Amino acid sequence: MAIVRMKRLRMLVPLGECRALLRDLTKAGCLEIERNDDWLSDSQLAVVLSRRKTQANNAGCLSEVSQALDNLKKYAGVKKGLLQPRNIISEDSLACEEPSAEVMASVSRINEAARELYSLGSDVSRVQTQKLALLPWQGCDVPLDFAGNGSFAVHFGTSPAIFRFEDISKAVEDSGLAAEVSLVGKDKEMNYLLLAVHADDSKAAFELLKDYGFGKVSFGTAQGTPAQGIEDADSQLAALEERRQALIAGIAAESGEFDGIGKAFDYYSIQSQWDEIQSSLPSTRSVSFITGWMPEECADAVSKIAEDRGCAYEFTDPEEGDVPPTALSNGKFVTPFGQVTQLYGMPDYRSLVDPNPIVAISYFVFFGMMFSDAAYGIILFFACLFFLKKARPDGGMKSFVTMFCLCGISTFLWGVVFGSWFGDFVTVVTERITGTAWAMPVLLDPLEDPLTMLGLSLGLGIVHLFAGMILNIVRQAKRGEFLDILFDEVTWMLVIIGILLAFFGFGAAIYIVAACLVIVVLTGGRNNKGLGKITGGLGALYNGFTGNLSDVLSYSRLMALAMSTGVVAQVMNTLGNMGGTSLFGWIFFVLVFVVGQVFNFAISILGAFVHSCRLQFVELFGRCYEGGGRDFRPLQYRTKYVEISKEA
Repeated sequence: MAIVRMKRLRMLVPLGECRALLRDLTKAGCLEIERNDDWLSDSQLAVVLSRRKTQANNAGCLSEVSQALDNLKKYAGVKKGLLQPRNIISEDSLACEEPSAEVMASVSRINEAARELYSLGSDVSRVQTQKLALLPWQGCDVPLDFAGNGSFAVHFGTSPAIFRFEDISKAVEDSGLAAEVSLVGKDKEMNYLLLAVHADDSKAAFELLKDYGFGKVSFGTAQGTPAQGIEDADSQLAALEERRQALIAGIAAESGEFDGIGKAFDYYSIQSQWDEIQSSLPSTRSVSFITGWMPEECADAVSKIAEDRGCAYEFTDPEEGDVPPTALSNGKFVTPFGQVTQLYGMPDYRSLVDPNPIVAISYFVFFGMMFSDAAYGIILFFACLFFLKKARPDGGMKSFVTMFCLCGISTFLWGVVFGSWFGDFVTVVTERITGTAWAMPVLLDPLEDPLTMLGLSLGLGIVHLFAGMILNIVRQAKRGEFLDILFDEVTWMLVIIGILLAFFGFGAAIYIVAACLVIVVLTGGRNNKGLGKITGGLGALYNGFTGNLSDVLSYSRLMALAMSTGVVAQVMNTLGNMGGTSLFGWIFFVLVFVVGQVFNFAISILGAFVHSCRLQFVELFGRCYEGGGRDFRPLQYRTKYVEISKEA
């Protein structure tokens, strides 16, 4: 259980074998390939090295397939459910078998229909805009293209609604002009007017109506009356909708190819990844250069792959200035809890300790103690187990769900200790049915014995802190920092142990505490000069005492969250019990129970997750963690729609 030792690989690959080699390395899943941009920036190397672009159009095909999948999801409602497992195929089937002509033809039909749907959307917007423009004029029986004859003209126009039509009409009538204005329609914003005017008086009429905000309206090439135009627009919209439905039905008819298109997506994803890597490799006319990082234990497998492909290669240890990726090797129980560490950040490759074993044990205990209900633990365990079996997730999702599955076991065990099964549900129900309350066995009731619960929480906290100190001692011992071990770690461990012994009646332990505190004052400033040796010791005493005290007290959150889970559950049961034992009372009890327990489950599991992480990140990692590492991401198959069979 430690940080995996890495080796740097340098390899010369014949150009003709590059693609096959990438497939072999992807299948092995143990090499992280580097980009060697600095090689091409070297003026001497740039004379013989260059990057060779691949001629394949895998990226374009991937884009088309991705669009087809999005269109199936959007228009046909086809998608993979969360609990729907992916199809299992062989590695050869994914890496070597190009998508069939039928699948790619389906992709083309789907995308063509989607493009036409997009175009139809523009047409619908255009026709709807035309219709909206005609609606205010639908009461007019004058054709839209009628402009009058040689002696008079007809104009469609609008005027702001703040001007009354009666005032406009009277102004035209009083002007003595050979003109007449009619009100066609009106809304909150505009008056819709029709102006008939003699050709000789047109200019004067417009000058007059300008005072009333009159503006001409043009309908372009529209013909017929507004009512006919609206009817024509409705006919066009109906035809467009009919075509739209036909296109959607056509896309839906292709839904049977969803799995094949999904496989095509994964195929072109890996092919595009290989294209990108191949194009990024510094190459001469005959060979390409590959460098990367791999676990030391994979050297034999990579050697065989390289020799089978006629490559020249070498393995070297990390040199000064190298930044290898960090990979962790842990057991089946510890590995899922590594996700907690990754949330904080990967340890530095040169870190001398792996915190994951301590994280796994402590997180398992802390989460269950804070969630602390046996029924909740059963639900969490079987829900996660069902998801793992049904959906078959991989990668980080699988680790997270597995972690919560294990935490369900811890929650159940702590719930049995505290006698909490949906709070006091058993007691309430038995009393409602028989009139006599019966309670589940309890080993420790946090509500009845809070001091013992607090002592247990602080005791677990001290063990957790000591584990962090021991990890730091191991790290310092590997570096030969034995004085730091003695004066910074062992001394404070003895102080904490001495205080505990004195609390339990061992009076002589106080002398151990006093002696250790004197040592802290005398040695805390050992790396300082002059007066700093004294002030440094006093500062070390103050910081160490307050820091360790606050760290220990922070574990009281274990008690607080454990009690809150049980209290909220009991409150919900009490509220539900207020309805009595009638039929209505039982219905009310069930409703309150379901809603209340779901709410408590959600809030409590969130609190247990967050605060368990917090105890790792602040209390444990603050003592022994060396961050700054980057995750090891080897070249491997990462599929979205298919799953490669385990035999591969």
